[in-house]
Amino acid sequence: MKKIKFYLLPFLLLFIFMTLTACGVNTKKNTWQKIEESKTITIGYEADFAPLTSKQESGKPEGFNIALAEAIFASYNIKIDWKPLDWSAKEKALKEGEVDLIWGPYTANKTREKTILFSQPYHTGNLVLLVPKEAEIYNIGDMHNQAVGGQKASAAYDLFSDYPQILKNIVKENLMFLYNQPSDAIAALQTGKIQAALLDKDYTKTYLRNHQLEGLYNMLDTPYPQVEYAVAARKNDTELMDKVNQGLQVLQHSSEFSKLSKQWFLS
Repeated sequence: MKKIKFYLLPFLLLFIFMTLTACGVNTKKNTWQKIEESKTITIGYEADFAPLTSKQESGKPEGFNIALAEAIFASYNIKIDWKPLDWSAKEKALKEGEVDLIWGPYTANKTREKTILFSQPYHTGNLVLLVPKEAEIYNIGDMHNQAVGGQKASAAYDLFSDYPQILKNIVKENLMFLYNQPSDAIAALQTGKIQAALLDKDYTKTYLRNHQLEGLYNMLDTPYPQVEYAVAARKNDTELMDKVNQGLQVLQHSSEFSKLSKQWFLS
């Protein structure tokens, strides 16, 4: 009898170990559960993309995206810790856990969707070509051998690369001169380093008005597809993204969404 008990001991220990391990796995909290417990979420954003997102002189963020997120997470009684991001390193910040979400002017594509979870789109944008009024550029065809600039890691750069027949194949060096911020591209345009900037239309309209430049530049429409902006999370944070999508759906079916759109977007 003692011999039988002795032989059974290793199996008993293995059973106990597996049970404890399984319990450990089951009790591990996901991102949403941690957020619910701490009542705080960290969201990364682009500090230079009004009217969607921008950083005030006081350091506080503002914009359409900011207002949307604040409304959604207030309904869950959760406070947002906003973190401005280096836009060319936003994916790294998400992957390494510096932020729980990216709620900047971010777009989904096939490459990103392999490693990133995106929400339903919450806003669509259009790309325009910003040119000085005195320049003899009236349409995209006039951009032959002219220098075009834009923001690195932006939707504008993605579409410029994905649809080379529209602009890339005819511009100077067949490339886009890249800048850290969209405002840097406009500054380069002002000093003559480039002849045009490919930018989001809402951003461009807001920038020109805020800097009293409307009379000096033309915005040319482009045939690029519309840009669909979405919220980004880590691939396994499905419960968190469910909460984001639920919040967006509630807002979009209420008068609040229309009110925020009218508040932030110029007609």
